[in-house]
Amino acid sequence: AESGVVICSAENGQFDAQIACLKQSGEIAVVWTDSRGDIYNIFCQRLDLAGKIQCRENGCALDAQGYYQLSPSLAVSGGGAVIAAWEDNRKKYYDIYCREAGCEKKQLD
Repeated sequence: AESGVVICSAENGQFDAQIACLKQSGEIAVVWTDSRGDIYNIFCQRLDLAGKIQCRENGCALDAQGYYQLSPSLAVSGGGAVIAAWEDNRKKYYDIYCREAGCEKKQLD
């Protein structure tokens, strides 16, 4: 019998998964590097306390700019927001970017 919840089963590979739990709600956030297109992007998925998927099937890209994105990490802020950071080479060299890790396209202030 299978166990666990499939976070992403999209074509090609997914790797470098990171997970964070929001203590107040019990919600889980997962980010990973995804190679479903021609380039690596960072994807996110959220699950509720029961393990039910909260974003669309196979997650959503945090910032699909068409440049390589690698090495995602997660942190939970004091206010309960889940923040993702990753390496991104949109300027032809790697910089660090971050934003809230959710299904909506929220930018950090």
